[in-house]
Amino acid sequence: MNMKLSFLASLLFLHLFIPTVACAQEVMVSGPDGQLSVKVFMKNGEPHYSVTYQHEVMLKDSPLGLVTNEGDFSGSLTYTGEQREYIDKTYSQEKIKRSQVHYTAHQLTCSFEDRQQREIRIVFQVSNNDIAFRYELLTWRERRACVVQEEVTGFKFPENTTTFLSNMMAHMGAFARTSPSYENGYTNDEPVGKPTYQN
Repeated sequence: MNMKLSFLASLLFLHLFIPTVACAQEVMVSGPDGQLSVKVFMKNGEPHYSVTYQHEVMLKDSPLGLVTNEGDFSGSLTYTGEQREYIDKTYSQEKIKRSQVHYTAHQLTCSFEDRQQREIRIVFQVSNNDIAFRYELLTWRERRACVVQEEVTGFKFPENTTTFLSNMMAHMGAFARTSPSYENGYTNDEPVGKPTYQN
């Protein structure tokens, strides 16, 4: 009887514990007004993110990560936790349309470890109008430098996304061989993935 009770208690513990672990693999951060949101989550040991605005998908599940000379930080990772911070700052800038800027955002720092327990952090900052993120690699032992060999960051747009882009210019062309330069035509509402130049 005691063995049965012990077994049932273990099952109950697992039942209560596993959903908590699953929830910890997915975190969200939104801008101060709650309209723009980023979800960070794990897929088979790989970090991913997605973006919504007013509950409409702006970026589908997209990969995150770096490959360095110290190790691969794009897969076989473990999510170890997050930190949150509210950003509120005011500054002056004379060369833009509004000289006095009041900027607010929510910051989310997600921490991951590889199999050697080396940590990488991905810091997201979400305001009401934009998203930024960066990778942070910590110092390991005597290492003071790290070479990034590949970045696996992706931006998977929904199929109906259109672009507002200048065509890619060939090099060493145009007036006085100045291309590529900013002086080039653009097209509106072209489908994502449509080539912008024959090269």
